Amino acid sequence: MQTTTVTRTELPSCRYFPLLKRNDDVTQNEDVRYLQRLLNANGYSLATDGAFGPKTEQAAIKFQTSKRIQADGIVGPQTWKQFGVCTTVF
Repeated sequence: MQTTTVTRTELPSCRYFPLLKRNDDVTQNEDVRYLQRLLNANGYSLATDGAFGPKTEQAAIKFQTSKRIQADGIVGPQTWKQFGVCTTVF
């Protein structure tokens, strides 16, 4: 009889994810680009340009509303958790 070992991969804590919010400065940011890819995977249609402008903010608010969390467009621990990329807020 063979024994199989299953290794469980644990997600990181949400506290290690960045706090992202609208910034009209067009500087590109890899964290924002990741957020845009997650929003696109959840049915929103955004350019993945890395700029957190009004379209990204509106998509974040719609996502937050759909998950029944504070819908302020600021992507913090609660929002990251709803994407399923991390666990526990604290």
